[in-house]
Amino acid sequence: EAIQEYWKTNPLSQQNIQVDSSVVGFSGDNSVWAEFNGNFDVRGQHTRINGVIQFTIDIGTRKIQRLTEYFTTEKTPLTQ
Repeated sequence: EAIQEYWKTNPLSQQNIQVDSSVVGFSGDNSVWAEFNGNFDVRGQHTRINGVIQFTIDIGTRKIQRLTEYFTTEKTPLTQ
């Protein structure tokens, strides 16, 4: 719910979005680790992003309890 609310109040006009992801593994605290990389254009810049997301799952409700991101970005001006 917090993630949905964030994107309702903080939209960006991202274009040309490309994302690849894969599940890296699982940990004993009911977490799933996923690696991702992608790129998109926004505000006159091309952005590359690489990172890992940790989803901690509440087994009782079967919902994401916590989401943690670790990522780096590289921004360059758009070329015409």
